[in-house]
Amino acid sequence: MRPMDAPKWVHIVGIAGSATSGLARIMQAQGAEVTGSDREERRALALLRGAGVGVQAAHDARNVHPHVDLVVYSAAVPDHNPEIQEARRLGIPIVSYAECLGGLLREKRGIAVAGTHGKTSTAGMLASIFIAAGRDPSVLIGGEHPQLGGNWRHGDGPEFIAEACEFNRSFHSLHPAAGIVTNLELDHPDIYADEDAILESFRRYLAGFPPGATLVSGGDSPLLARVAAPENLRHLRFGIGSDNDWQACPSAVGLAPRFEIRKRGAVWGTVMLKVAGLHSVLNALAAAALAAELDVERAAIVEALGAFPGIARRFQRVGSIDGIDLVDDFAHHPTEVRSTLEAAREAFPRRPLWAVFQPHQHTRLGTFRGAFAEALAAADRVVLLPVYSVREAPPAYRDEQLALLEQELRTRGTPVQRAGSLHDGAELLGAQLHAGDVCLSLGAGDVYHLTEELRGSLERRGVAS
Repeated sequence: MRPMDAPKWVHIVGIAGSATSGLARIMQAQGAEVTGSDREERRALALLRGAGVGVQAAHDARNVHPHVDLVVYSAAVPDHNPEIQEARRLGIPIVSYAECLGGLLREKRGIAVAGTHGKTSTAGMLASIFIAAGRDPSVLIGGEHPQLGGNWRHGDGPEFIAEACEFNRSFHSLHPAAGIVTNLELDHPDIYADEDAILESFRRYLAGFPPGATLVSGGDSPLLARVAAPENLRHLRFGIGSDNDWQACPSAVGLAPRFEIRKRGAVWGTVMLKVAGLHSVLNALAAAALAAELDVERAAIVEALGAFPGIARRFQRVGSIDGIDLVDDFAHHPTEVRSTLEAAREAFPRRPLWAVFQPHQHTRLGTFRGAFAEALAAADRVVLLPVYSVREAPPAYRDEQLALLEQELRTRGTPVQRAGSLHDGAELLGAQLHAGDVCLSLGAGDVYHLTEELRGSLERRGVAS
């Protein structure tokens, strides 16, 4: 049985993930009964429950009904999961999330966004563009898009827009008709031992594009330049450099970047964004370039990018209380941390910046500790939180790496404090932040809970004062 043979009952193991939760809703919209489980109670489970999806907050073989037609598992689910084992015992077809997504993309004109940084925002911009153009796309991304009311959309149009994630080489299951590769750096050190390994993985991904497919890739990315696109693809490059096919010429960055777009040197149009930072300019340029190459009207592209509200947890301004601005961001790689702090300097000039950093994965912290110290040193003050770890066995050195990061920051002269928990961090910040400060919570884990608690604490402090 192929995964897209219209299964009547789909069970998703790891259903609360940023992508699998959207997949559940799309499969439901296609008429399937959907059930699923995750390892613990999470906000996504409550939302799925409210939408009529049968979910459980624990993995148990009894969650897999014998009449299930297809079991889908997320990349975070190990092979020894009891529900995977039960599905095998019952003879139920089992596919990964990526294999299932690959089937969905084959049913339509698949458009995939890959790259180390910016996938979710770029895919979200593409979704806004295709909606504005009346193309009624289906969409599945890894973050909440206000225009979609979540992270998914089931449309009747010919396009399906999705992210292509390199973790665990899962994007090898995707064969899109068009795509973007935003940039490339070494990441996921638990999967890729070195740059050669990730280069080979991206080469294999691009080799899976069908002949004649349109590819737009980041021309300013040195590592990506070492990934030669197959000759049978229609390949264009985007970036700030004048040698790119599509070039952005920013006249302002800050909170509302403005830039001119040039196509092969000729002025194509001007865009003003509502999302901050030079990285947002590059994301928008990539989305504009691919949409234009796919014959979307220029007016719809410019209008959609200008109205794009941003993705949750991507430089998201979550509160301004008593002159203190709170910003939440998904940054969990040194380059992302650096870009976010640069955007904050541009958006909030001459204001003190606090960086509250929750490292994501012990292996990533251990591999990039020096680069994290260099990036975080751009803040005026740093608060370090415990490592948010999933999919890995905590190594023996887990506390040592955080202590070494703290030491490196002190050596650089950056004031730094450690908090033992999210609650402790919120308490620390609530007592020390002053009017004029900007506090950025950084990380791909649950650091946003700290921001929520801190906002409440500051609001109560304002009422009491």
